[in-house]
Amino acid sequence: SGLVQGTFSQAGEEYNYHEEVALADDQIYLKHGVTETNVNGTQKLVIGTSAPITYKFVFDEDVEEQPSYSYPMTIQVLGQELTLVGVDSSGVKVLTGTVGTADASTPITYGDYKVYVVDGATDSWAKIEVRDSADNVVLTDIIDEGSSKTYTLGGETVKIKVVDVYASQITNTVTAKLAVGSEVEKTYPTSLNVDPTYRFPGTTEPWYLYWNDADSSGNITEDDYLAVAYQPDETQYLAMGEKLEAPNDYFELSFVGWNTDKFATITISDVSGKSIYADAASTSSLATSLSGFEIASDVSGSISCLLYTSPSPRDLSTSRMPSSA
Repeated sequence: SGLVQGTFSQAGEEYNYHEEVALADDQIYLKHGVTETNVNGTQKLVIGTSAPITYKFVFDEDVEEQPSYSYPMTIQVLGQELTLVGVDSSGVKVLTGTVGTADASTPITYGDYKVYVVDGATDSWAKIEVRDSADNVVLTDIIDEGSSKTYTLGGETVKIKVVDVYASQITNTVTAKLAVGSEVEKTYPTSLNVDPTYRFPGTTEPWYLYWNDADSSGNITEDDYLAVAYQPDETQYLAMGEKLEAPNDYFELSFVGWNTDKFATITISDVSGKSIYADAASTSSLATSLSGFEIASDVSGSISCLLYTSPSPRDLSTSRMPSSA
């Protein structure tokens, strides 16, 4: 879909960011050798196992108000919305599960249940109401901002976290940002960790999320970035037309095919009746009636070869040497 250079909003301020994808040049290459089992002479795109592909969401400015439960930061990473609620020396804290804003008439849906916010106080607490698919109220409770509680709904353990609450005295309504799920937040590390716990949300493929704190400040500052690195357990071999897709198909890596405009047709023929000369300018042959091979190309300059003789190599592009040599 194209990498983005844009802005995001945090605590009422706009900040610049950009996306990039880094490819490890010693981990991604083309190969067609016959000695490797997974290649067997067929051209393959080989992708190694040492984090060869890394997507980066790069912060281009220092962020004044750091993400917190009072000031959650919502950004698009690989085309997917992530809500950050904290950064420190141990990593970045991200909301998981179903994340959204609810009020008395607009719920957050999780499975067969809908979660409403029916009362509350700004930056303090919210009263939630859970209804089933038949619109029956099955649960009401009060949760403090920044806190979560665990419930059993339909035999499933569900957590509900209140991230931020706003009560309007003008409209007499309450809205709150909630996270609902089996887990509602996770702290991702400050370096790549291939534990499945740290896979990018929503994927079962080996794409791992981590935070790079460039200046070790514990805050989000210029040149810090969120990274999503691909690190498979085994080397990948992609034939022509096969592709590796990033989460949400945000970008792909593939060996598309050959650029036939750059190909040369090389013809090797056996010949006879040839003569040998001392050099390109000589008109007197040293030997005649020789047999050998002739190599020709339909593209000028596409053949380069050296004939090694004593005491030094002879360049066949400028000298006529014995074809039998």
